[in-house]
Amino acid sequence: MVQVRASVDIAAPVDVVVGVLLDPARAPLWTDGLERLEVVRGVPGEAGCVGRASYRGSFGRTVVMTDTLDVANPGRFYRSTIHGGGITAVVETHLARTDSGTRMVMEWSGTGSHLVANLTLRLLRRGITRRAEADLARLAALAEGDVVSG
Repeated sequence: MVQVRASVDIAAPVDVVVGVLLDPARAPLWTDGLERLEVVRGVPGEAGCVGRASYRGSFGRTVVMTDTLDVANPGRFYRSTIHGGGITAVVETHLARTDSGTRMVMEWSGTGSHLVANLTLRLLRRGITRRAEADLARLAALAEGDVVSG
């Protein structure tokens, strides 16, 4: 199992951050490689919601993953299970109010469906961490922009 943790302080209230986090149409704006996120069952932000995420893969292929929101404690904690592309991952998102806005921590733990996928995840761990940090920075910029424009 490969584990990654990334965090960011966002100069926006929790409700604004959650608005960006749970908006399927905006997910490609902050998630590296995500082309589209489509809700196929349920309501974003509610436990049981299922999304179909299409990512740019190698050699022009698209990798489709299923994202199921397992636990939702609105404005505080979300846990999703993601399957597809040879991996299964659990993503936990923690949100906390701070004096300057919101602290967001994302923890990702994943395993490959076969030996090669597991080895690849281990080799790419640092890159996955950098991508997660960059994703959170883009999400923060969107939320902070919403505060300025709103």
